[in-house]
Amino acid sequence: MYGAQKYLIGCLMFFSSISFAAEPFTITQNHICGDTKIIIENLQNKFKEQPAIISMGEDGSSISIWVSPETKTMTILKSSAEQGLSCIFGTGEQTKILDIPVGDKI
Repeated sequence: MYGAQKYLIGCLMFFSSISFAAEPFTITQNHICGDTKIIIENLQNKFKEQPAIISMGEDGSSISIWVSPETKTMTILKSSAEQGLSCIFGTGEQTKILDIPVGDKI
């Protein structure tokens, strides 16, 4: 029994010394940017997307997620009302819109 306890303590000490936290990193990528009105027209008319989530960024910009149940596409958009410009930060296909009741944990 003593050998098993010693083995278990050794394993715990070894694994506790390993950092499981991911180190921060930066991704560099190009973004499609342009006049906000034109980008929104394309999202609405070409992809049938509508804003599902809108949030204010730390820099005063608007961050929104546009989705379409019809085309199953989505777009992450960052916009500056001050400049009248928006950039597409990401797009996706085969999008599933989840129904998350208020108060539930994700």
